[in-house]
Amino acid sequence: MLTLTLVRHAKAERDSADGSDYSRKLSDRGLTTAARMGAFLSEQAEIRPDRPVSSPAPRALATAHVLAKALGHLESAVVEADKAYEASVGELVTVLRQTPAECRHLMLTGHNPGLTDLANWLAGARKLWDLPTCGVVNLRLAVENWAEVAPGCGTLLTLWTPEELF
Repeated sequence: MLTLTLVRHAKAERDSADGSDYSRKLSDRGLTTAARMGAFLSEQAEIRPDRPVSSPAPRALATAHVLAKALGHLESAVVEADKAYEASVGELVTVLRQTPAECRHLMLTGHNPGLTDLANWLAGARKLWDLPTCGVVNLRLAVENWAEVAPGCGTLLTLWTPEELF
């Protein structure tokens, strides 16, 4: 069994300096929420990822760094996955399937709608939820290696949202 924790990036600025969606950074509110979520996750025994992975977009990467640090990882431990930005389920599954076998718990930080769609695809549900900013979904996958990830192989363990927690 594998564990997958999906995290949607925290609240971002409306606009970036260069006008692109990709370059948007976390807002002050997003930084605060990410820190609070990191503190909360550090108290949860089931959240002990071996490998933090993130979209390379600044808002996702900043969220991943804050959470990784709270969970005892160095910021440099966060692996950037280029395919995780504006990713479809297929692209996110490719990221999962490229995870090294020794990793038993992956934390993936990224964007909607891809993360919500992936969670629904894995859990075998349609529109089970809509993951809000800095929302966290924890899934148990009934497979022994990441290459076996398939539709319906996941079971929802937990869903945490800032609105419910703080």
